[in-house]
Amino acid sequence: IEIRIVDAMRENSKITQRQLATRLGIDINTVKYHVRSLCKKSVIERKGNNRSGEWVVLITQSGVSDISIM
Repeated sequence: IEIRIVDAMRENSKITQRQLATRLGIDINTVKYHVRSLCKKSVIERKGNNRSGEWVVLITQSGVSDISIM
């Protein structure tokens, strides 16, 4: 799930957690859990505020496959 979230954020840095849940077909609470996990792992971060901010992916595409073993 985390890899799919990162991929979606790469495609659209302004995507919301609600849009992620809809796009991935999972519950919004599941998205929130994984987004928090990715932030703690320093894979992603939020720039700007909650309304007009965007997601920044801090890891290279080749490093994305390592997410599941972190």
